[in-house]
Amino acid sequence: MRQLDLSTMVMPYCFFMLIFLSNMLVAQKTRYELQVPQIGETIALDGLLNEKAWQVKSVANNFYRNFPDDKGLAKAQTEVRMVFNDKYLYIGAILYNESGFQNYTITSLKRDFQLQGNDALLILLDTYNDQTNAFGFMVNPFGVQSEFLGSRGGADFDYSWDDKWMSKVIKEKEKWTVEIAIPFSTLRFDPNKTEWKVVLGRNNIDANERSSWVPIARNFQLFEDFGKAGKMIWEAAPRLRKQRVDWTPSVTTGGSQAFDERQNIDLTFRPSLDAKIGLNSALNLDLTLNPDFSQVEVDEQQANISRFEPFFPEKRQFFIENGDLFSSYGFPDSRPFFSRRIGLVYNERTGLFDAIPIIGGAKLSGKPNEHWRIGVLSVQTARLKDFYQNADGESSDLPSYNYTSISSQHQLFERSNLSGLIVNKQSLESNNDFNRTWALQANLASSNNKWTSKIFASQTFSAQEEINNGMYGGNLLYNTRNWWVLSALRRIEDGYNAETGFIPRKGTWTFFTFPNYIIYPKSEKRLINNILFTISPFFELDTDFKVLDRSFQQFIEVNFDNTAQFGVEAKQWYTRLQDGFDPSSSGGLNLQEGDAFYYNSYAISFISNRRKLFSFSSKLDYGTYFNGQKWSFNGDFQYRIQPYGSVSLQFDSHFIDLPLPYSSNEVFLVGPRLDWAFSKNLFFSFLVQYNNLIDNVNVNARLQWRFRPVSDIFLVYTDNYNTNSWQVRNRALMLKIKYLL
Repeated sequence: MRQLDLSTMVMPYCFFMLIFLSNMLVAQKTRYELQVPQIGETIALDGLLNEKAWQVKSVANNFYRNFPDDKGLAKAQTEVRMVFNDKYLYIGAILYNESGFQNYTITSLKRDFQLQGNDALLILLDTYNDQTNAFGFMVNPFGVQSEFLGSRGGADFDYSWDDKWMSKVIKEKEKWTVEIAIPFSTLRFDPNKTEWKVVLGRNNIDANERSSWVPIARNFQLFEDFGKAGKMIWEAAPRLRKQRVDWTPSVTTGGSQAFDERQNIDLTFRPSLDAKIGLNSALNLDLTLNPDFSQVEVDEQQANISRFEPFFPEKRQFFIENGDLFSSYGFPDSRPFFSRRIGLVYNERTGLFDAIPIIGGAKLSGKPNEHWRIGVLSVQTARLKDFYQNADGESSDLPSYNYTSISSQHQLFERSNLSGLIVNKQSLESNNDFNRTWALQANLASSNNKWTSKIFASQTFSAQEEINNGMYGGNLLYNTRNWWVLSALRRIEDGYNAETGFIPRKGTWTFFTFPNYIIYPKSEKRLINNILFTISPFFELDTDFKVLDRSFQQFIEVNFDNTAQFGVEAKQWYTRLQDGFDPSSSGGLNLQEGDAFYYNSYAISFISNRRKLFSFSSKLDYGTYFNGQKWSFNGDFQYRIQPYGSVSLQFDSHFIDLPLPYSSNEVFLVGPRLDWAFSKNLFFSFLVQYNNLIDNVNVNARLQWRFRPVSDIFLVYTDNYNTNSWQVRNRALMLKIKYLL
């Protein structure tokens, strides 16, 4: 037998790591500096920038194009100034139009819009200079605000974050101007630092142009690369005048009725209390007592015909800030901590998450010094009577659980970090009812953001001794103007049981690579902005290294200068079932464990110009499917009624044809929606979701009045109908009032 020469394996690996580390150690030489002088006055926000304080020498100007190309200065220029006093960071900006008055484009007057599809000024504040986390603020020409949290250097964003800041916009013939005041109590920062990093960007829909102060390559969005940031140089280190203590009492009242169980109406009167206590300018303590999340926007259902549980994002405010400290371990589809496991349980019958009452919770999070971030989360849920029911109709209770998670993150090099996580789920009624998880992860990134990588390991423990209880893996991403290549390897052992995580499938080895090659036409009068080519293999093996799933995808995507998009795709699949499965999702005859299938599918997709009042997207997919065939058609139609809102229709349909004796099926998910903003403070949304896969129609209507910063009145109506009999399953009407003290 030939002896294995380890040097042939180790030498290329060492060579690669040498290149990777050298990239990380090359610091970006920043020449974009903005002086932030201190003032002794309070600026009255009127959007005019006529105060003497704005007559500063240091101005961020000469914005560079990022889209449709990244060559040269933007046609429509932007100027940004910053000053501060003992309470606020003030930002003043002038956003010029390319040729006189423009028809500004926004999606709605509603808060928390996203950059895509909106004229907007973008500000990202990297308050710790770690090029990893940032506070994001956006304002559009109609004065609508949006704030969000960025993490992982621009890879993740959370628009559910909500905090207090002020702004005022004035529209003129050839420009629009904005004044912003951000309280230092809204931010987390090191009081000893006199330099922050900042990303300044602008989206100009009418001119079809994105631009930024520091040049950002076109293969990145404006907010996707915190490394391409300028410097804010403070005249003196900003400090909190007093530590922040915000109390937000709220009360929820209303009634609900479960028609399929009993006819009486359950009345609710639920007082709650939330607190945000700034221990210092960098550490925050969040407290919640008897919280109610009925005002959170309803989840959009999925026509899930797969073998695995669908994923829904976290929207509850208590879990949002510094949530990446807990949730960023592993991969998006296999994570050891998933906050929606706390106080929510997925109901397969309705396709929604049912709430489990939370008694209270506390979260300490922030950055105590330059190199460390920490997070400690503890939440206690209530006991629920008759929660479980077996086939014989016997009921049992869901115990009261405590969920505690501790995470820390230490910065390495310029843009990398090492993180550790401990999760403990413990019943207070039994010492033997527990589930624990630990995880370690290294996030590596080069200073120029061409290379990013993740390496992680995790194990679980419970009262029943478990073997093969680990999850290990890593990925590597290479991103340049012409190449975007992601490769990953992951192992999830049979005994890995993270009850507070999201692990749809266990006992697998997974490997995939997505090499994307992008070409850019050079013509000045071009129709096509870029063309993307992908050829990507995917392998999933069991623990004996036998193939469970294998696919090979070929994909071509054409992106037009006007933001339209066209794509064609072909896939070849192989699947060997680990468990019995009904591909029709109709409750018919199952295919058997060990059955194997080869099938092909072909798809064509189109997204229209999203700048138009009417826009749509659609995808048609056809191919063999297990032992039969499947047609799929999904997409959405939207008509924007500017500036008030939009009406839209989302749809997802699957036509599954299987040979007898197996069942065929037609699966439909249709969701008409109305989003309407009567003003910048009064919003209404109405959503209907018809899902024949679970025989359910869900109706959700939500009225929100923001009568002062972070203080709201919500009126929420929900209905669920059984589509077989069109009888009401349950109905609720809730009123919630919360007030920030």
